[in-house]
Amino acid sequence: MTLTAEKISEALRMAQTPFYIFDTDEAAGEIRRMHEVLPERVKVCFSIKANPYLTEALGKAADYVEACSFGELRICERKKVPEEKIVLSGVNKGKDDLLAALKRHGGRITYTAESLMQWETLEQFAEQTGEDIRVMPRLTDGSQFGMDRGEIEEILAGKHGKSARVCGIHYFSGTQKKNIGRTTEELDMIDGCLQDWKAAYGFEPERLEFGSGMAVDYFSDEETMRSREKKDLEALSDKLQAMAYQGEVTLEFGRRIAATSGTYVTAVADVKHRGEHRFAIVDGGIHQVSWYGQMMGMKVPPVYCLEKPEKKQEWSVFGSLCSMNDVLLRSAQFGELNIGDHLVFGRCGAYAPTEGMLTFLSRDLPGMWTWSEKEGLRRLRGLLPTDGLNCGAAELKDIE
Repeated sequence: MTLTAEKISEALRMAQTPFYIFDTDEAAGEIRRMHEVLPERVKVCFSIKANPYLTEALGKAADYVEACSFGELRICERKKVPEEKIVLSGVNKGKDDLLAALKRHGGRITYTAESLMQWETLEQFAEQTGEDIRVMPRLTDGSQFGMDRGEIEEILAGKHGKSARVCGIHYFSGTQKKNIGRTTEELDMIDGCLQDWKAAYGFEPERLEFGSGMAVDYFSDEETMRSREKKDLEALSDKLQAMAYQGEVTLEFGRRIAATSGTYVTAVADVKHRGEHRFAIVDGGIHQVSWYGQMMGMKVPPVYCLEKPEKKQEWSVFGSLCSMNDVLLRSAQFGELNIGDHLVFGRCGAYAPTEGMLTFLSRDLPGMWTWSEKEGLRRLRGLLPTDGLNCGAAELKDIE
């Protein structure tokens, strides 16, 4: 964990549990460590979906920042991320929202095109305004994301207009990849495409944005985690240097940058004994914190009790949800836990902070309605934007 027990104790004098603390120095340090290993031509992009609360700090430390929704774009605007660093990505970029973003930012940010519809919207705006609109078509990995090779080749051939500028190619195929071999296979495939497109269309991208999806080791000790991280980066560096394409490569990371920066603190609200079994109920739960690959608390992430750092008894730790699934730890070692003690969890910087899937990607919360024969449709609440919450607004009334 990056924050000391003394810092956590200091925070507890000001904050109510449960809460997160994000070490922005650690997150920026992760980017610095990447640059120390990777070739000079490689840039690092922070995908803010992993943790929008790091946007301000990493808008300075990262070479680029990726917003995967218009809510995340608004967060970038509020946090004054330099426009030249922003990449507006995302599978769902509707025409009206995309045109609104184009009118605000024009060619000062970069756009991905996930479909011919998105490309045509960007193309039409470029044709009408004469602005230099930089676009990176996204090459699909066979999933619902991106365009297939043939569609991108139609764009390169000019069949869908030539006013917008294809400045690069974007590729991402998933997260938490533990096998570097899969990553190198993907780079071989992309390298082959780029060489074919150079021969057929004279196209050589200014940059390749590659979402490596490199895994985070959530459950090993610090030394083992860092060793694996460096080994993976070195292997990726070797592969990038061996590619035929030698232009700029942007590596898009989210989880890998953010994970180690986050600490989550929750208080013991109740304790129970069932024979030899010890149960602790905390005021947090799985709706606020999770680790990729942990099922029903079967794996133990970095965790300790602030008041009793010794580990001599086996405890199961459950959250406050009325759900059998709300298991944070099935079998972890602590001292004798009491009500009011604090459990400190590490590596909580990625994805956990959006407090459940409802606020993920800073998309709007759905509207709420009721219906009855007597009253018909009745509106309880309309769409509720979450970008203000994920930007740090203290209360709903503070959201613009």
